[in-house]
Parts: sequence; structure tokens; C-alpha cells
Amino acid sequence: IETTDSLVVFTHDLIQQGVYNDIPTEERRRLHLNIGIWYGMKVSLDQHSMVGQIEEIDFYRLSFVERNVETQEINAIIGLATNQVNRVDPKSIELSDRIRFARWNMVAATQFAKSFNFGASAHYCRKGIGLLYDNLWCNETFGLCRALHEGAASASLFLGDDSDALKYANIL
Repeated sequence: IETTDSLVVFTHDLIQQGVYNDIPTEERRRLHLNIGIWYGMKVSLDQHSMVGQIEEIDFYRLSFVERNVETQEINAIIGLATNQVNRVDPKSIELSDRIRFARWNMVAATQFAKSFNFGASAHYCRKGIGLLYDNLWCNETFGLCRALHEGAASASLFLGDDSDALKYANIL
């Protein structure tokens, strides 16, 4: 294990996994949520603005470098942000944040569909739907819920999964 003031580098992934497993579950959830929110802010997920300047972490020098970001990098960061918040049990997240993160999943699904990555698009639509488990078709989330179901149906159809496509389309 190599350490600096604010960084720990593991020489083997099994050591890293062991340390990760020793972190209490609640703390892990909080860390995943905070990491996801941090990355989400870097690509302005709350504003749905994916183009422009972001700060990139330079892990070797532990500094931030501002620069233009390519679409593939933006998609990777969107995926990273949403994957982190999706690792948290939806029942432990306030409704307003679940709606926020469901929107993030819709943004991720849309970005990945534009890149013809329909597997990822379907995944993010399903995750977004899961975040709204108890509030699916209320006034506040109706449009979002519809978009997530349409996205899941479309992506499933492109993947050749007719049963999933029909499942989501029939809900509409």
C-alpha cells in the first residue's frame, strides 16, 4: 500500500477489496452517494448541461485541470456518477433525491442511447424506474416516469428483447 496525505494506492485489488469490505455498510452507502453527487456536479447533471468545461481529477498529481471534455468522457463521468448513486438502497434516500437521481438516470440513458449503447440505456432506465418505486405515476414524476418507461421499451427493442420492450410499453 502506498500513501500520501490524501491518497491511498493499493498494490493489489484484493487488498483494496478487503479494505472496502471492512468499511461499515452505512458508511459505504454514504461514500457512494457523496462520490456520485460530486461527479454529477462536475457534469452539471442537475442542469442537464453536458457540454463545456469540467474539472478532471489528475490522480497522479492530485490536482484539478480544467479543460474541454469529449462526449465519450462525459458519458463515462455520467455513468460513474449515476452508478455511484445507484449503489445506494433507494429506501434510504429521501423522495426528492430519488427523483433527482431518477432524472440523472434518464440523462445517462439518453446519452448512452445517442451513442448506440442500448444495453447501458436500458440499464439506466430500469434503475431510474426503481428509484421511483413508490411514486411512479404521481403528478410530480409523471413525465419522468413516462420517459423512463419509453426509454426502457425502446432500448429493449433495439437489443432484441421483445418481452422487456412489451413489458415497459404495456405499462404506458
